[in-house]
Amino acid sequence: MPDLSDQNAQKIIEELRKSLAWSDLVLANLNEGVVVIEKDSKIIFVNDFFANFIGNQRIFLLGQLLWAVLPISQNGKLKSLDSSIQTFTPEDVKQLNGVYDVTLKDKSYIVEITFIILEKFEQFIIVIRDITEQRKQETEFNLRNKDLESMNQSMVGRELKMIELKKEIEELRKKSH
Repeated sequence: MPDLSDQNAQKIIEELRKSLAWSDLVLANLNEGVVVIEKDSKIIFVNDFFANFIGNQRIFLLGQLLWAVLPISQNGKLKSLDSSIQTFTPEDVKQLNGVYDVTLKDKSYIVEITFIILEKFEQFIIVIRDITEQRKQETEFNLRNKDLESMNQSMVGRELKMIELKKEIEELRKKSH
């Protein structure tokens, strides 16, 4: 049986505090939003990234409904989430993972959301990654690529026409000699 003297108990408590502080520091500094909600959709933890993304302090987000602070849309996929989240199975949660449009303070974002169910605790971890810039760059890349493909096709077409014209010139030379 472990020694639970006051000195050892204090040492264990101090180690637990350090461990919790370290965990909070790591979660707070991720470049992805992390939210933990209860089955009733009330927020019990958010990291700094999520709070900054929402534009509010962490403390003021606790106890709020996730869907009230994070208005999501994806073809109505999440419309009935608040009422049904209490009965979600792990398979239901997997189907929610995906890319969503979010509008905050008249600014639109594209976010990738991963839902993780913690069945033992009847909680959900939600990881939110802002991919707005990535999607913008992909769109620009695709437009440039399309322009390059069009230019390539016109150059190839021009080259083929040049070959055809050279053949015609050669045939005309042969006929004229």
